[in-house]
This record gives sequence, C-alpha cells and structure tokens, in this order.
Amino acid sequence: MKTLAVMLILPLSWFAHAACAGQQTDLSQITRAAIAVVEREDGPVTALIAPDSADPALIAALRSVRKLTPRAGVPKAKTVTLPKGYLIVEKVYFEGGHGTFTATAGPGVLKDTLGADVDCGKRYFITVWREKGQWVNGPYQTQDCHVDD
Repeated sequence: MKTLAVMLILPLSWFAHAACAGQQTDLSQITRAAIAVVEREDGPVTALIAPDSADPALIAALRSVRKLTPRAGVPKAKTVTLPKGYLIVEKVYFEGGHGTFTATAGPGVLKDTLGADVDCGKRYFITVWREKGQWVNGPYQTQDCHVDD
C-alpha cells in the first residue's frame, strides 16, 4: 500500500507542475500579444513593472518577455516618473480561450509621485483570445491619464 501511495503522489505533483507551466505559457503569450499593440502605438517597450499583488506565475511570465523592473527601480525625472518604454502591467486575466490585458505605458507619472493618486500615462485595455493554439490580440481601447485630471 505504501508503494501505491507514493506512485499516486508523484503523478499528482507532476500535474500541478504542468498546470503552473501551462498557466505561465499562457500569461507569456498574452503579454507578448498585448505588447505588440502597445509597441505599434507607442514604440518599444523596454521594461515591465509587475502589479504588487502578482503571483509567481505572472512574475515568471513577465520576466520571460521583457526586463522586469521593481517600482523603486524606475528612473525618475522632474516631470516624469514613468519613462517612455516602461509598461505597468496592471492585470492579465484569461479563462478558456478569452482574456484581457490592462496596462499603463509611459511617459507618465507613478502613483504617489508628483501629486498622482493613480498611475498615469496611456492606459491600455486589450482583448485577447486563443487562435490555433496561440494567444492573439484583438480589439483594444486606450485612455490617457494626466496628473491634473
């Protein structure tokens, strides 16, 4: 009976690892598809900033796509605390074959700097879906945020 228990535990742990790896792959593909939209609109994305509440799978996925920078490591100037090329990933969500990606692109201002109550810049709301096994970008909206809004 002990041998059977060990044999059952190994496959279950393998499935848990495979599910995490699958989720990370989806998150990476979604991020790449969404960044393609941002780069078409605003030029190259050189660094990503993860949400404070990001789980390990999202952190690993973001690292696999671009340089991941902590908020404290973002270069700041007198009028801009979110430089051009930096993208704050706010939310990546998917269920089944559909999902959304929400992020704010610089130039802009980070929350709690220069009088900003929220992160400001160009905010993206991007729809994604799975097509032939790959995540692709779909319709999207943008919204500009300024500190004086």
